[in-house]
Amino acid sequence: MYSLSQLKTDNGIIRTKSLFYELSYDDPDFALFTLKEEDIVMPNGKSATALGKLYIAFATMDPTEYQFANAVFGSWEVWEKMQTTVPLKKHIDKWRREAEVKRKSMAFESVVKEIQEGGRSSFTAAKFLINEEWKSREDGRTARKEKNAKDKSTSQEAFERAGVNDDLKRLKDQGLIN
Repeated sequence: MYSLSQLKTDNGIIRTKSLFYELSYDDPDFALFTLKEEDIVMPNGKSATALGKLYIAFATMDPTEYQFANAVFGSWEVWEKMQTTVPLKKHIDKWRREAEVKRKSMAFESVVKEIQEGGRSSFTAAKFLINEEWKSREDGRTARKEKNAKDKSTSQEAFERAGVNDDLKRLKDQGLIN
């Protein structure tokens, strides 16, 4: 979609922020993309492509992002560099979340279609929807976090109950430890 000569400086350094209209503070001449949700026309008359929209179109079906990187930049290296650029990270994370939600939405649509058509797996699909099995993973993650927090507080309480804090204070007061 774009040539490496558009994405790199004359010295071969990969451009990152200067490729985005909103991040190319003083010179939008190299801007090819926008962080907005739709393509825009910049004041200099050039158009800027909404990279998020392109990303979601590709990454929904290819979560590895490899096809996206090669189709848009012609290089995985350029995409790797963009992912580590601080001002872009939050936008890329947002795009990734949206692509994931879109992927799940498509999967649910497929499950519902299987049920409606009464295919071979319709019973399993219906059971999946009724039992809301996709929620158990999220609930499990929450339960683990709560358990870890509880274990940590319980450990701290046990440490204090054992009188270790008093012993440490006494040893510090006596100058035996710092």
